[in-house]
This record gives sequence, C-alpha cells and structure tokens, in this order.
Amino acid sequence: MLKFDHYCVFIGNTVGRSNYLWFLCFIGLTSFGAMYFVGFSLFHVLHLAGRLEREVGHDAGVAMGKAVGQAVFSVVIGIYFAVMGTLVTLLFLLHCYLVSTAQTTYEFMRGAWKKRHNPFDRGLRANWMAVALDAAMNRSQCDGNPTIETTTSLPARAGEYVGPKISSPLEGRAGEGLPASCPIAEDTPPIAAAVGRVTSAEFQLHIGDQVVSTTLTEKMLKKSLHKALIDPFLKQYKGKMKIAKVIVDGEQADVTKPAAAFVRHKDRAVSMHLVRLGDQVS
Repeated sequence: MLKFDHYCVFIGNTVGRSNYLWFLCFIGLTSFGAMYFVGFSLFHVLHLAGRLEREVGHDAGVAMGKAVGQAVFSVVIGIYFAVMGTLVTLLFLLHCYLVSTAQTTYEFMRGAWKKRHNPFDRGLRANWMAVALDAAMNRSQCDGNPTIETTTSLPARAGEYVGPKISSPLEGRAGEGLPASCPIAEDTPPIAAAVGRVTSAEFQLHIGDQVVSTTLTEKMLKKSLHKALIDPFLKQYKGKMKIAKVIVDGEQADVTKPAAAFVRHKDRAVSMHLVRLGDQVS
C-alpha cells in the first residue's frame, strides 16, 4: 500500500494513502459513539435518581445509590464505553496530530523527525488537503486494476507522495520522473557516475497485489537492502511471511548490497518485487 502508515489488527487491514481518511472517519465516529453512550448512561442514572428524590423523598446521596443499583446495566455500559472511548479518542487525536504534521505512525514511533526537518510537512492546511485529495482521487480512479504512473498535478518536494500517483522523490531535479514499472536501460551508468550523491531515494515494494511506497534517507541508503527495507517490512508479519527472492527492476537482487547500489536514476522510484515462497513468477 502506498504511504503505508500501519497495520490495524482491529479492522484487519493496512492503513495508508487510499484509506487513511476513511480510517480517520471510522475512529472519529467510534469516539463520538462512545461518548454518546457514556452521556446516555449518565443521563439515565441521574434521571432515575431525580425521580427517587421527587417521588419517594430520598435525599440526594441515597437516591443516587439506589439509582445506581437499579440501573446497574447502564452503569456497566457507561464504564465500558468511558474506558474504550477514552482510548479511541486519544487514538483519534494522535492521528489528527500525525496528519497535521505529515507523519506516519511508523515515523512517529521511531522519532524519525525529532532531530531534523520533516520534508513531507507542507503546512497544516496543505497536509489535510493532501489526505482528502488522496481519498478522493483513489475513489474516482480505482477500477480494480490500478496503475502507478507519474504526475505533475501538484508540485513535488523531497519524498512527497501525490494522490494515487507518484511524483519525483527529489526536489529541484530536472525531469518529471518515470513510472516505477519502466525498465532501466542496459547502458544505465552506476549510481556513483550517473547520479552522484543521493540524499534520499524512493522505493516501491510490490508483494502480491500490495504496493508499499517509502523513502530512504542517505543514512539508510548506506545499509544493506535487507536491513534498510525488507526486514522492517517483514517485521509486521511477525515471521509469518517468507521471501524466496527479491527482484529489483526486473533482475534478481543481492540484498546484502547497500540500498544505494540499486538507485540507478535520481528521478525514478526503485521498483522492488518480493517473491514469497510458493508464488508463481511469470
């Protein structure tokens, strides 16, 4: 999934570009529903206590105690939704903060932007507009067989993801980039000679019908492809997924090489296919 945020065990699905807005709506409505049930339970107990005061003549303390005893189901429901609603509300507020600062859950947990500027942050309004546009464009263009291609509809910054399409991962570079699926010419020069120093590079992981797009920093590019990209991706599956081989731009890759060795073009995302054990390779 493009712009992978996290895997949610409660909905049994990954959360990313195409469904992040709907995930926000889901947890927001869940939070509102929990608060409604808490309010309704509290109203029921207070209303019952008021009736006991007026009709039976109990004082406030006795009336409240009897009301709690008579409406024990409402009390249990209220306590349950108070606890769960608080957790969901905190989750909703956290994701509102992440959208406002243009971070993913993975980046936030790792503290990726604590000591340096976040290149994806375009400001509060633009960050929220990007999430809304991602959802709108995915809804209008998803036809069951989506393709990934370049776009010039929005200005691209370093590592910026635009809609269900991909813009150049580097800012201020010539050219608009090429589709991730474009083959690399045989005479493509090595990175050191053709690209020079690369401070970041975009990688797309294809596994089955799932696509995960991520940007590696200069520090991560120095690590092996396995440690920089494949191992963090597989950790979410907790050892349940086994990879038979890795195909990078149409050729089987040696994952012990630095990730930078696979960046052949400064304006093109590196297309990487993870072939699982048992998968048929065409």
